[in-house]
Amino acid sequence: MSRWLLPLFARAGYVSDTDRRLTGEHTVYRGTFGDDPRGGISWTLDEAKARWFAGRLSVGGTVWQATVNAAEILGYFVERDEAEVIVHPAALRDLTQI
Repeated sequence: MSRWLLPLFARAGYVSDTDRRLTGEHTVYRGTFGDDPRGGISWTLDEAKARWFAGRLSVGGTVWQATVNAAEILGYFVERDEAEVIVHPAALRDLTQI
């Protein structure tokens, strides 16, 4: 899915459902089912939410952590209480499993 979504976000520029604009460096998290987190563009600023995503369908999900500069964030969404950020995988630094 990110194969076609990423170009749309890149083309649209920064998008958000809030007036808050992120600045500086951020730690982002992604809950997966063991797959490579660089295959997705949806991350969260909330570690607990990533843990929820990792465990929602199976035991043994994986939570990943990375650092990203706010200038590299393509979208920021808060309405679903997920603190979701859209990030190009190439922008992720210090990717680690936690």
